[in-house]
Amino acid sequence: MEKERAKRLVISSVATAVVFLVVLMTVAVYQMICLTQLNKEYENLCKEEEKLEAEREQLEDGIDLWLQEWKVEETARKYGYKKKGNE
Repeated sequence: MEKERAKRLVISSVATAVVFLVVLMTVAVYQMICLTQLNKEYENLCKEEEKLEAEREQLEDGIDLWLQEWKVEETARKYGYKKKGNE
């Protein structure tokens, strides 16, 4: 009687351990898939950041150009404005 009880206990323990390992493996695989997706998203965001940074630098160069005095005067002349003292 005691041997049967010990045998059932061992079988149930092994079955529980196997179920636990299957669940653990499933969670590990799910986590790896999530990490892979997050890494791809991170890489895409980094590329987008680089593009935006380059665009920002280009726009800053354009702003610097348009803020230069000669460019302001040239644009003003284009629209018919005259500088005081040059009439």
